[in-house]
Amino acid sequence: MSAATSQFPPTSERRSNRRAADVRRILFVDDDDLILRSIERVLKRHAQESSWELHFVTDGDTALDRLAEQPFDVILVDAHMPRMSGTTLLRRVQELHPGMVRILLSGHTGLDVLRTSLPLAHQFIAKPCDAQLLKTTLDNACGIRGILNRPELRQMVGGSNELPSAPRTYVEITNALSNPHASSRTVADIVERDIAISARVIQLDALQKRSLAAAQLAKRLLGHESGGDNVLIAGMLQDVGQLIFAARAPQRFAIALSTSLRGKSPLYEAELELFGSTHAEVGGYLLGLWGLPSKIVQAVAHHLEPVTGARVFDAGAALYVSNLLAFNPDVPALEAVPARAIALDLSYLRTLGVAHQLEDWRRIARDMAGGGSAPTRLAARA
Repeated sequence: MSAATSQFPPTSERRSNRRAADVRRILFVDDDDLILRSIERVLKRHAQESSWELHFVTDGDTALDRLAEQPFDVILVDAHMPRMSGTTLLRRVQELHPGMVRILLSGHTGLDVLRTSLPLAHQFIAKPCDAQLLKTTLDNACGIRGILNRPELRQMVGGSNELPSAPRTYVEITNALSNPHASSRTVADIVERDIAISARVIQLDALQKRSLAAAQLAKRLLGHESGGDNVLIAGMLQDVGQLIFAARAPQRFAIALSTSLRGKSPLYEAELELFGSTHAEVGGYLLGLWGLPSKIVQAVAHHLEPVTGARVFDAGAALYVSNLLAFNPDVPALEAVPARAIALDLSYLRTLGVAHQLEDWRRIARDMAGGGSAPTRLAARA
C-alpha cells in the first residue's frame, strides 16, 4: 500500500448531502489486547479531530454482535485469531454488511494468507504497521463515502468480488507506486492489462480503447505539469464503474445505454436517473476501496463533470476535457451547458485559467486521432 494524501473532498454539491461533522465508526478486531491498546493510543487524538468512534474487540463473535447493534464504516481484522479466523470473519462481514470497508491486518504475508484473505478484503496492511500509514489509510477509507452517497450502491461495489483480478491488481499497483525504481509505464502496463482482462470477461472491449485514448490525451494536455502519471493511470481506470454496473446490474445498465444512444445524450445522465449516481463515482469509490492514491481516485470520480469550486487545472480537469475532445475534437464549448447537451463548460475552463488553450488542445486531439474517427463509444458520450 502506498502512502497517499488523505484529503478526500466531497462529490459535487448537486448530489452531496454529507455533513462535515458525520461520525465514522471503525471496528478493530485482534486477539492481542496489547496491539489493540497500542492502536488506540496512536489514533486517539487523530480520531477526536476526525470525528471517529474507535471500537475494539478481541474475537470474531463479539465483532459480529457489535456490528449487529449499530452500523460501522470500516473494519480492520487480524488474519490469525483463534476460534474464528480473520478470513472467516471477513467472509461473514462481506455477506452481512457489504457496504463496510474491509481491511486485513497480518504479520504473516505468505502467499497462503493473501490467497485466502485478499479476495474478502479491500485492502491489506502488514503488521507492525506505521502509525502515519494507518492514519492515512483510515482517513481515505472514511473519506470515500463522500464520493458515493447511496448505501445500496456502496453495497453493490463493496459486497462482491466478481472482478477476480481486483485484489491482485491492487497489490501490484500499490507495490509499483511505492517502488522508487518503477516507472509510470510499469504502473500503466499493470492497469492496462487488468482492464483488458475485465473488459473481455463482460465483452466491453471498447472501454479499453476509449479509456486509453482519453488517458493519453489528458497527459498531453497537462504537458509538463505535475500529475501526468496520475492522469494516465486514472484515465485508463476511469470506466471501471461501467464494468461494475454491467456485471452487477446488467438490466438497468442496458437500459441506461439504450437511453443514451437513442437520445444522443450523455450516458452519465441516464445512469443518474436509473442508479442515482454515475459510473465515475462508482469507479472512484471502488478505487478508493482498493486504497489507490487519492489524486487518482478523485480524477476518476470527477472525470465527467466540472468540480464545483475547483481553481487548478489538475488531473481530474484534464481528464474531463480529454474525454470530450477524444469523443469529438470539435465538440462545442458553451458558457452554460444545458442538460443532456454534450459540450465543454467554457466558464469552467475560464475559472481554471486555461480557456485560451482550447484551440491548441483541439489540434492535439485531431493529431492523436490521426484524422480518423473518434474511438468507439458505448454511448453518445460516457
